[in-house]
Amino acid sequence: MKCYIHPDIDATHTCAECGRAICDACVMEINGKVLCRSCTEKLAGAQAPTQASAQNQPLAPPVSDSKLAPPTTKKEPILALILSFFIPGLGHIYDGLTKKGIYLIVAFVIICGLIFLTSAMTSFSTSISGSSSSPYACCSCIFFLAYLAVWIYGMYDSYISAQKINKGEKLEDKLF
Repeated sequence: MKCYIHPDIDATHTCAECGRAICDACVMEINGKVLCRSCTEKLAGAQAPTQASAQNQPLAPPVSDSKLAPPTTKKEPILALILSFFIPGLGHIYDGLTKKGIYLIVAFVIICGLIFLTSAMTSFSTSISGSSSSPYACCSCIFFLAYLAVWIYGMYDSYISAQKINKGEKLEDKLF
């Protein structure tokens, strides 16, 4: 992860207030809390603290505000996986990948509906015909395999996405 002020320098700390990644040159420690310059200025009434030591003053010149990285928060990959275990797509929404999460939830609901429909049709056709085989039974199996694919993909991808977010990688919010 890179410093939000100096995108070419690796971050070594995270601001306790806003969650932004900061490098050693940008670290300000106030009352035992590691803060970025922006939060320090906010806490001090838009003025940098006068008691800060020389080592806490930024050494590199800041970049313009348009190049600042958004605040980052750590994601728990296990929590993303557990959420997707119960409802595929929920882990993606937790990860901040809302579109992908909604796509997976919609696919999950449609596939569950198709499984229910083909199972009902199978029961109905076997009760009317009296035979134990139905042309709809094969469809139920195919839809069940699709259900498993969406379920496993949702768990795997939400876990991997959370890990990538923690590494500071940019992710696109699209299905594939």
